[in-house]
Amino acid sequence: MVMRVGHDGKTYILDGERFLVYGGTLQFFRVPRKDWEDRLERMKGHGLNTVDTYVAWNWHEPEKGSFDFTGETHPQRDLIGFLELAERLDLKVIIRPGPYICGEWRNGGIPDWLIDEHPEILAKGPNGPLPRDIYYPPVTYLHPVYLKAVSEWYDAVLPVIRDYLYTKGGPIISVSIDDEPSYWETIFQPFLTDYNDVIVKPGGLWEEWLRRNYSLDELGERYGIPIGDYSEVYAPASENEPLPKILDWHHFKIWMTNRYVETLYNHLKRYIDIPISILDPYLLLAAWRHFYRYVREKNLDIHLWTEFWYSFYRSFDLKEDRLGHVYYKTGIYRFYRRKLGTPPLSIETQASLAHTIEPDEAEHLYSLIASLGIHNINYYLYVGGENPRGYESHNGITWDVYSPIGLDGSERPHVGPIKWLGEFLLNNPDFVNSELRPRVAFGTYEPYEAVSLFGLRGALPRA
Repeated sequence: MVMRVGHDGKTYILDGERFLVYGGTLQFFRVPRKDWEDRLERMKGHGLNTVDTYVAWNWHEPEKGSFDFTGETHPQRDLIGFLELAERLDLKVIIRPGPYICGEWRNGGIPDWLIDEHPEILAKGPNGPLPRDIYYPPVTYLHPVYLKAVSEWYDAVLPVIRDYLYTKGGPIISVSIDDEPSYWETIFQPFLTDYNDVIVKPGGLWEEWLRRNYSLDELGERYGIPIGDYSEVYAPASENEPLPKILDWHHFKIWMTNRYVETLYNHLKRYIDIPISILDPYLLLAAWRHFYRYVREKNLDIHLWTEFWYSFYRSFDLKEDRLGHVYYKTGIYRFYRRKLGTPPLSIETQASLAHTIEPDEAEHLYSLIASLGIHNINYYLYVGGENPRGYESHNGITWDVYSPIGLDGSERPHVGPIKWLGEFLLNNPDFVNSELRPRVAFGTYEPYEAVSLFGLRGALPRA
């Protein structure tokens, strides 16, 4: 029997049957092996039908060329055992093999041995190398040495994942690309990164992008100076540069992100015959138009997912800007997700990383997301855990910040609204067909988003 994963633009279709994703994130590498079954059983008891997890590159390849996916060197490296357990418990799986996972995990998953052997892959600031002690050492995505290492990681982990795809009779229904590819501030700050040699050298990526987009005469007109050769156009490194050049530098970095995503997608397609997805292509929402145009031009079938992080507020103290942001983000997301035609999913709906989450405020956010057209929901981080020694990031060892299921197995009060919403969504399958009639509309001019964020409003012409 041939197993298939499809979709109708609203939900996933598993062998002809609609499947609404209602899941939670359990990072198996942070939870003691002996507790996996108990935690997954509890998740099922809360009404969840899917478990989401990262696969951390540096955890499974602690030394170059030495891979462990069976728990031989540490029981919490048993990726295969985790997938088989999820399958036995009839939980579907969403898997995110990086190469970068963020996740408050050492280097975001990038191995120390790779950075130590090849420091040239690290992104640079305008004045040279950045400090090594920052949370997630930023890497130049398109550096050939980094891409070669990523290819080798994929060639090791993807055959394991392939054996457990739904189409092979396993539990995995989607594989995700990287994690927020602009997280390393690549496009979030104008002059922090990336001035790596492969980018700014004559004939490098910056020059390639300029050649693709402008003639020399057009560049001279944009920047207000005569330009005789593309190599004369240095990457901007301060606010003293013409605003059009700063915006070009910003759009160039978006293009680099898109090209990187395309590279990973093409590698995944060699092994994966189920939906490939991405979480928020950039942290700048208005800029998503560049992602949409790129994937359409390159014919990349990538499912667009989103997230909601609002560092919980108490519902009796709800600020209008919080509510407005939910409407704004769901509006932008609905627009591009609908154009791409893929099912809506909030893959990281905040369920942790807060001192306390009151049940009423949780119900407010979760039900609002569903009522605004995002019916597939995954809660992050659903199960608290600990970082194995040597893999801590800025958060230290314990990584249970009010997750619905705590590190000790205790359950927090916001499990209640999670159960309630799951019962409603899963028992009312026609809800996803409800016509959405939002009464809020947004208009935005994409370059203003970046200029405002960069603190360069004074550079805008005044009417």
